[in-house]
Amino acid sequence: MNIYSIKISPNRPFNQSELTYLMERCGILSKKALALDYIKECTYDYDEKDESFTFDFLCVHNKNFSLKIVKDDRSDNFIFSMQKYEKWAVLRKDFIKALEVINTLHTQSHE
Repeated sequence: MNIYSIKISPNRPFNQSELTYLMERCGILSKKALALDYIKECTYDYDEKDESFTFDFLCVHNKNFSLKIVKDDRSDNFIFSMQKYEKWAVLRKDFIKALEVINTLHTQSHE
């Protein structure tokens, strides 16, 4: 597996090196989210059965929300599919953009 790639087969479980890589990337992504001035808390968890990573957030507006990174091809505004990205850096950028959009929506709801 190319260290910068996340092209992982959806038809088999993660192997140990893939899972280790993804856990490291999610740890870094969690720290990046916490560095944003509108995120108060960020935790993430790996669901072995679903083979997904769920990130739970508390924003400065005291609202809780979650974003999910999944191995299969499901996706929407809150779910990011590894199958739709060649590189982790692109997924990370879209993930951070989603946090910005959510922050904008939360800010507008308080105006």
